[in-house]
Amino acid sequence: MKKYLIIVFAFAFVYSCQNQSEKDKILAKVGSFTITEKYLNDKIQEVSQGSNGFLNTKSGKKQFLDMLINEKLVKILSENSGVKNSKEYKEQVDMMSKEMENKLNEFKEYLLTKMWLEDLKKKELNISEKDIEDYHAKYSKVVTIEHIITDNYEAAEKIMKKIKSGTTISKILEENKNNPGITGGKLPPIFPGEFLPEMEDML
Repeated sequence: MKKYLIIVFAFAFVYSCQNQSEKDKILAKVGSFTITEKYLNDKIQEVSQGSNGFLNTKSGKKQFLDMLINEKLVKILSENSGVKNSKEYKEQVDMMSKEMENKLNEFKEYLLTKMWLEDLKKKELNISEKDIEDYHAKYSKVVTIEHIITDNYEAAEKIMKKIKSGTTISKILEENKNNPGITGGKLPPIFPGEFLPEMEDML
């Protein structure tokens, strides 16, 4: 049985139109996609970030145009291949779609909460920006607390001696991680008015 090798050549026809403006001048047509002078310049601007380098020269633009044409040719060939219908391709696209959907839902929740709090502050709480600035000026310090809770006084005294001798609370908790009578840890940072009055007075 004879085997036939079919080679498909994709041609990009490069031409210009004298009657068109420089901005809309067609430089190349790859399949159904048209590369204009404006499209080329916009792409160069993206990659060069406004610098007047090699890509802004005549030779640089020619090379960059060739690269864009090759990219479009590869895109056309890949779309016409069997990869798009493969199981692996569909699975990866489906996985990415789910990830993007989860990220979008998380963003929606964040944005909804943020905008609701801002709206609440303006309409119901009646708090001005100056009120917020005054509060932070008055309570500029944020306190972080590490604590240990024990079930008997003797254990508490031993723990206090260790702390006074330089042992850290995290070290003590690590040493007693299997002791149900000793618990504790680091609390989230707090502002004045957010904790027990007795604790705030002590702090």
